[in-house]
Parts: sequence; C-alpha cells; structure tokens
Amino acid sequence: MLTSWTKDLQGSRYLRGDCLKIECTIDEDADVFIHVGAAEPFPAHSSVLDAYAPRFLKKHGLGIRHRKPKHAMRVNVDDMPRPAVAALLQFVYTNTLPVVRGLSGDGYRDMFWHLLLAAKCYGVRSRSAICEPVLSECIDVETAAATLAMAHRQGFEKLKEACFEFMTDPCIFELVQETKGYFELEC
Repeated sequence: MLTSWTKDLQGSRYLRGDCLKIECTIDEDADVFIHVGAAEPFPAHSSVLDAYAPRFLKKHGLGIRHRKPKHAMRVNVDDMPRPAVAALLQFVYTNTLPVVRGLSGDGYRDMFWHLLLAAKCYGVRSRSAICEPVLSECIDVETAAATLAMAHRQGFEKLKEACFEFMTDPCIFELVQETKGYFELEC
C-alpha cells in the first residue's frame, strides 16, 4: 500500500524513473567569480571546476600553483556569451543542460555551439553526448554545410554523421549547395 507522501513523490517532477533529482543553489564559500561582461559574476568553486572542467582555471591562468588559500579568484571570460557560460556551469554542477528561454533559431544553436566548444576546450566530460544531439536537431538547409565544416574541424563525429544524414536527400543537397556555407566548404 502506498502512503500519501509516496503518491505525491511519484507525481513529482523531481522523480525520474528510480532517481530523485535534488537541485540546490550553492553560492556560499565560492572561491571563483566568473565575470562575463559588466553583469553580476557567476560564483563557482575551484574544487568543482577542477573536477569537472579540469582545464578551465588553468586556461585562465589560475593553475593550482597560482592560487592563494582563502582568496577569491576572478576569472574574466570574454570568448563566450553569458548564456553559454551559465549553461556550462549548470552542466558542470548538475550534468544537465538548462531549459533555454528566450533563445530560438540562430541564438539557440549558437549558444550550444559555444557550450560544446567551451566544454571541449575546458575538458568537460560527456559534452558530446549532451550537445551533439541538440545541435543535430538544429541542422537545416542554411546551416548544414557550415555545421559539417565545424564538426569536421573539431572532431565531432556524431554531428558530422547527422549532417551527412540530413544531406542524403538529393533535393536537400541541391539546396545546401546553393548556400554560403557550402561555398566556403568547397574553398
């Protein structure tokens, strides 16, 4: 017999299969503050970044040798837009991607490209398994060739396969051949 709290839990959005999802915001004892533009910095923890994005602090000149105990570290990120940094941190802390509100089309796709490239740059594990399927769903006639070129340069095999799959229809391939991205791919 199920108790009332068990019934409530079964209908909860926090229960997925046999896993309970617990999410909390941790900003106390943050020792890293990530600045993107003039907006409020993102608080983070060097131990989490070291474990799940092992090259993040090193890339910003804060390897273990350069750290001072009990001193907050400032990291300036100028090569990624703020939504991509937020998504990267959410992924690092929760292994989930954010629900993206207010972004669509090019903005949505660009945010995931930034996230995928940053995750590769910073050594985040599982990045391809999460980001490549999202980007694969964003392939269209205008972006297929450019996406293929980027996937090839960066070594994202599943995304390359998705591009080829998209272009297998001769009618679609003919349209792709007329795009700027295809012209650049030929050069």
